[in-house]
Amino acid sequence: MARRGLSSAKRSRWSDLGRKRRWTSEEARAVFEVQSRSGVSLAAFAREHELGLPRLYDWRRRLAQPSTRPAKGPRLLPVRLISTVPDLREHSVIEVVLVSGRRVRVAEGFDPVALGRVIEVLERGTC
Repeated sequence: MARRGLSSAKRSRWSDLGRKRRWTSEEARAVFEVQSRSGVSLAAFAREHELGLPRLYDWRRRLAQPSTRPAKGPRLLPVRLISTVPDLREHSVIEVVLVSGRRVRVAEGFDPVALGRVIEVLERGTC
């Protein structure tokens, strides 16, 4: 049975994408861009292009949500000075306030690698 008004080239492009096990975000965005320009409902678009409707609903939900993945590697955060320059003749302490509100104080001569590990564990909230 021939599809209504779809060229075989267009049909195979979308059919091939529909058979793919996983889509990239870019592929999903391309599908929704074409769907929105088509003026037809999501269900009609899925039927017409041989795409799974549940997959389209899932991708629409995913693309609408802000990314919840944590940024890889260290992030720079705003710093606010809360006191004047300390007297360096006394014991120097650095206080780091994490996004979670936890505070880490380190004395001069700290091991930066160890501090990085401590901050990573605290930011994950696994302690």
